[in-house]
Amino acid sequence: MQEFEYRLEKEDYKNWIHWNVLKHESKKMKMVSALLYVAFLALFLGKNVMQAKGNLVLLVPSIVIAVLVGIGMFYMISNQNQERMIWKRSGLKNLEKTGNFPVVHLTLDEKTLTMTVAAQEMTKTYSYSDIEQMVEIERMYLLETNEKTWQFIAKSAFSSEEEQKQFETFMNEKLADAKKEYSDGRETADKELSDAKKKLDDGKKEIEKNEKKLDDAKKEIEEN
Repeated sequence: MQEFEYRLEKEDYKNWIHWNVLKHESKKMKMVSALLYVAFLALFLGKNVMQAKGNLVLLVPSIVIAVLVGIGMFYMISNQNQERMIWKRSGLKNLEKTGNFPVVHLTLDEKTLTMTVAAQEMTKTYSYSDIEQMVEIERMYLLETNEKTWQFIAKSAFSSEEEQKQFETFMNEKLADAKKEYSDGRETADKELSDAKKKLDDGKKEIEKNEKKLDDAKKEIEEN
């Protein structure tokens, strides 16, 4: 059995939010926004250029407005703004004010992984087959569970780089074993299902064969 304890800090959550925003970054949305801005410039400045009749001084206010609109638009869809909004709306900002970031006690054995937050009276236990993947980011290991939630293991839990590597090796082996067991179990289940279908088909053929014999017998009786 292995045991670790760590406190999730502000920087850990910031690291996760940054990773999550990059993971779901939409280049298509940014491209659409750029096209909309170009269309806005064409309509807004085009109209003002015609009205200015070559007087560049009259265009200055319009150019300033166009620039401010562009700055505002692209800031709203920027990764930095998304990270700021997630931090604010997730309640982490309030958690930062109180300083009550959770202290997690992590226990690993051959069958399960258990995470306990005593202050919140919360304990979660997962078998390794419950974990779909482990992702390493700058400050943490992220565990995606089959509940589609993410559990955080801060690298601050490890007293040395060697201990961290041992943890990583242990987890990779356990996750690989769990996937293999799942794959083997699925192959066995598929084979059993295939065998059952074959037996059912054979049974249907036998019934059809017996029904034909019965029909032949009836015909023979009627003829006699």
